Amino acid sequence: MSQSRPGPLDRIADAVTRRPSATHGAREPEERAAVCVVVRPGGDLLFMRRSERDGDPWSGHMAFPGGRMERGDASTRATAAREAHEEVGLDPEVGAYLGALDELESPPGSARRRLVITPHVWVLPGDPRLRLNHEVASVHWFSLDRLLSDEGRSTFSYAWRGRSVELPVVRLDEADIWGITLRILDDLLARIRA
Repeated sequence: MSQSRPGPLDRIADAVTRRPSATHGAREPEERAAVCVVVRPGGDLLFMRRSERDGDPWSGHMAFPGGRMERGDASTRATAAREAHEEVGLDPEVGAYLGALDELESPPGSARRRLVITPHVWVLPGDPRLRLNHEVASVHWFSLDRLLSDEGRSTFSYAWRGRSVELPVVRLDEADIWGITLRILDDLLARIRA
């Protein structure tokens, strides 16, 4: 008797819970931030395009909802949930919390101080109604199968400190996923493929 292939939600849940998240070392960061990786029942992941804003190092970039930890946040999980509510109007805690992915440090020079980001993953029970605030230009849902297929994988030239560097990118429907967001996505996809 053949076993059926696990659905996208089972694959994501197994990938996140199978291995604990890696922390970013013994040195305490100067600042913490968190992002909310939201998955809806069909296995689609939520991405947002940040609004163009002066002073925002990630202005106009594709991202997961998220931001810096504030004094009133009890944990990075609370930060991710608060930011998702503020930016796209959803409460991820109505869904199933799966856990955290590996912590990441922002690249030198992209933030004022050493910033460590913790991605937290939730699966929602239904298709959420979103309400975008001024920080969000648009939202995009991309299916897990599409992301796993390596569709749109490429590189692009990026000007960094006076020189051009080649960086990885995923281009889907006129959305360029790169940088920290792609590193978070790649952590999740690598866990699923393992």
